[in-house]
Amino acid sequence: MKTISIRDGLLGALLVAALMGAGTLPASADAATVSTRTVATAATSNDGDETDVADDSTPRCVVCGAPVKRAVKVSGPVLVQKKFVKYLTEAWAKSTGYSWNSSTTVSATVSAGLGVSGPTASSNIGVSGTVTKSYSITVNIAASSTRYSKLGLASNYNKYGIKTAYHQDGKPVPGATWTFGDLYAPTKDQYLIVYYQ
Repeated sequence: MKTISIRDGLLGALLVAALMGAGTLPASADAATVSTRTVATAATSNDGDETDVADDSTPRCVVCGAPVKRAVKVSGPVLVQKKFVKYLTEAWAKSTGYSWNSSTTVSATVSAGLGVSGPTASSNIGVSGTVTKSYSITVNIAASSTRYSKLGLASNYNKYGIKTAYHQDGKPVPGATWTFGDLYAPTKDQYLIVYYQ
């Protein structure tokens, strides 16, 4: 019977791997050699399928992309007329009137706590999120000089009942909590109005 001497290192590991493929180690193999064989076996013991270990340790991407809040229509629309948007002049004044020739923009709004913006919710349910009106000529609006006033902007809105929850891949996340509220989507009708104190 031949006696095989294996030195520590890469050459020894390669020879041990070759002997493993042929069967058992020779009877003269020492403890260091057996130890080397054990390490080699542990490193390669995947039944010939090297992807098993990687699959167990690497998380799989089932649905890529982080969940996002989306709005879903519940009811509506209901027309809301001449809802206040904002003041166009800063200070309260006793003025005889106001002139206006700049464009005005009205954006959709939502109830607090829904977790989405008005334009985003409008996009989710397929309605307009922003409307801009341009004025080709200067508009003059009379006011009472005996009262403090400001020039303001109002708009008509379509009011929708909506609900929001986290969605992923276009579908609600399993077990998602829904939050209910209102969406006000602007129409093309905007108004310049004098508001009094």
